[in-house]
Amino acid sequence: MDDPVLNMIATTAQSNDTAKSLELSGPSFFDNVNHHYCILYQPSFQASYEAWWSRRRDVSYLCAITTIALTSLILRVCSNAIQFLPKDGQDRLESELGDSVTDLSQLYHEAANSLSDLLPPGVAGLVNAQQLFLGATWLKAEANFVESWHMLAGSVRQAQEIGIDTDKSTPDMTGYELDSRRRLWCALDTWDRFMTAVFNRPRIIGSENSVPYPSTTLSLSGVSSDAPSAALAKVLENQLGRVLSGTKPGNRSLEESLATTENWMSALPQVFSFLAPEKRCDEDAPWLRFQRLQLHCVGYMTQLALMKAALGVEPQQQNYIEKATDIGLLAMCVCQEFFDLCFPQQAKYFMVSFCPFDIAAFLCSLLLRDRNRTLSKRAEMVNAVGSALSISFRLRDYTKMGESTWTILNALVSRLQLAPGENEALGNLVRVHNLDEGELESMPRGQVLSSERVTAPLSERQDKNIFFGGSTEESLDLGVLDGVWDWQSLSSEFNL
Repeated sequence: MDDPVLNMIATTAQSNDTAKSLELSGPSFFDNVNHHYCILYQPSFQASYEAWWSRRRDVSYLCAITTIALTSLILRVCSNAIQFLPKDGQDRLESELGDSVTDLSQLYHEAANSLSDLLPPGVAGLVNAQQLFLGATWLKAEANFVESWHMLAGSVRQAQEIGIDTDKSTPDMTGYELDSRRRLWCALDTWDRFMTAVFNRPRIIGSENSVPYPSTTLSLSGVSSDAPSAALAKVLENQLGRVLSGTKPGNRSLEESLATTENWMSALPQVFSFLAPEKRCDEDAPWLRFQRLQLHCVGYMTQLALMKAALGVEPQQQNYIEKATDIGLLAMCVCQEFFDLCFPQQAKYFMVSFCPFDIAAFLCSLLLRDRNRTLSKRAEMVNAVGSALSISFRLRDYTKMGESTWTILNALVSRLQLAPGENEALGNLVRVHNLDEGELESMPRGQVLSSERVTAPLSERQDKNIFFGGSTEESLDLGVLDGVWDWQSLSSEFNL
């Protein structure tokens, strides 16, 4: 290696800032982040890190391909953990290192990218695939969706190069190593399906996926507990995707697909049940609350996606409209509960911001078509849209998604022909939600919008340039959702 490369590797590995960051953020990764996808096993990572730390001044060791991949993985753990640090952890990190947590997270992500670029395709085994995956999750949390999708593809290709997609094993491979490979593949396949369903991206992984599931009994923290493994939720989510994609489109009716999803929802283990979940282990395993609500979101959002597709073909089918409305309202209740659990520490988790926004946009579409005001649950729909507006407003200073979803939802609401009472109810709901517990008092954007401003007439909004970018003739700025979210059908429907 030439000197600049060697210097970069040595500087990264030997930096006291890197050590301090991992000391403060490493445990937080396993407490607050790893259960999102469950690709790392804490005892194994800790052992690898300690070995790496003890040899960090050994230049020949640092320049080995496997060490470069491990160094990149360590930096990814830092960058991801910082995104979800609790407030006291953020304050301590900023105090000791002198930079904002936003800048530090970005710095470690970019340093990991620089090291990752040194690795030829197919080398460094599972660790290389893992560090690429965590690079993609970091980008996703920062709402860089196109870059995230491409890095996800890089992780998939690395996994395929080492035979994870065929469940390839060698005689000297331990059961734990094989399980780690399966765990990564389960996460890759689940996320790939999600990106295809939500952002209309082509599948990276082929339609056939026969890799066995990882163990759902291994505690990822290494601590014995009666709680189920954190890996179980991702397996359950993937099972739904596999069964729904098991037949070709058109071979399964809407009713059959809905029934399949409902069967999956009703068959979830008691700890994740929709109706009466077992919460006995919630204190010992706090990730269960997160995973329970995340799975509930997955179930309802899957049903809603099926109903959207059906209404795209038969937009006036009244029983479809009523069914979709019921699902949307149930989904919004879960989204509100999920937001309440996650905000503000887990605000960057994608579903916290996207799901309520996507549901509200769909409900706005149904309200727009309801010119005769015949929808039986119209008031509840308006309230649900208000909940989503409130969530988006509160997220604006925590994630890029907050600003984009707030702007788009305001544009949609401005086109609705709401009755005076509905306008007032919507504005009051947003205002009351945003004043809860005084949380907005610390937000630098200033005062909470009044109900009049939340539901101001379109002409007034355009005069004030609230969201039309300085000209009423310009198209709406979709921000981070531009080019990834299906806006075209709504933009024509709402004349935006």
